[in-house]
Amino acid sequence: MRVRAVFLLCLAILFALTPLMLPSFDGYDPEDFPVDVLRPSVQPAGYAFSIWLVIYVGLILHAGYGLLRRADAPAWDRPRLPLMAALVLGITWVALAEDQPVAATITILIMLGAALTAVLRTGREDRLWLMPPIALLAGWVTAAAGAASGVTLAGLGWLTDTASAVVCILGVLLLAAGMQLRLGRVPEYGAAVVWALVGITVANWGLNATVAWLALAGAVVMLGAVTFVARRRLGGKSAQVTWGADGVVGRLPTLQVHCPVFFSLCLRSREGVWNLRSFQGFWSPWLRRNSRIGVPGMSKWSRKPLIR
Repeated sequence: MRVRAVFLLCLAILFALTPLMLPSFDGYDPEDFPVDVLRPSVQPAGYAFSIWLVIYVGLILHAGYGLLRRADAPAWDRPRLPLMAALVLGITWVALAEDQPVAATITILIMLGAALTAVLRTGREDRLWLMPPIALLAGWVTAAAGAASGVTLAGLGWLTDTASAVVCILGVLLLAAGMQLRLGRVPEYGAAVVWALVGITVANWGLNATVAWLALAGAVVMLGAVTFVARRRLGGKSAQVTWGADGVVGRLPTLQVHCPVFFSLCLRSREGVWNLRSFQGFWSPWLRRNSRIGVPGMSKWSRKPLIR
């Protein structure tokens, strides 16, 4: 396990250095295709590629933390092999992209498979360090593979520029929405896809209305998928609240109040206090004054343990 952790860190650093190989790269060269497409509609605006900086830093931090603190943890070791494969393929893609676009497109499609395998193998342990960097990489590669495919289809003359953009955006949206539903509460994946779709919208606004509006609608659909998953995972749970008159538990018979949670879970602290961060349902002002937990409208959270 430790050897794989060392290799992953080395690959993450090497992967972050790949922009130095192509400092002026701004997409496939149209002259490498039979059909000259000067401005592929499926390609996001230039600013969108700045997400790579976040991905590079996140992967290095992920690999470094995994080596120093979780080198022998099974949960951290499960995604390492497919993640290493994705990074190797990413480095290979950079080497091919400048003058072999078809081979580069095939490479990034294989890279997509490795990245998705890695994120599907990733658990929920160490929520800050383990999942987000891998999910962000997988989300962006999902969109990048679609963009590369669209440019290649148009450049080979198999589809028109607009048709290739429409087909690939729909393909990315279908795959990304399915993955988001499969992953659950992993907003980093969906956020990367939304970022790419908004970039396509910006690049085509005023130039290609069909692609611009389709990409914008796709971004809205992905946001909806992220929100739907959060509500589906949390909406079936309920908060159990114990309260008493004048804020003193026990002066009145103990009651239980159940309300469906809308956005965040009722988190139970080590002291046994239920903290209800947000909820769906009606709370009367009297109940807010007498609740033994913090609810919206109260000045502070309760810190006393519940009486069972």
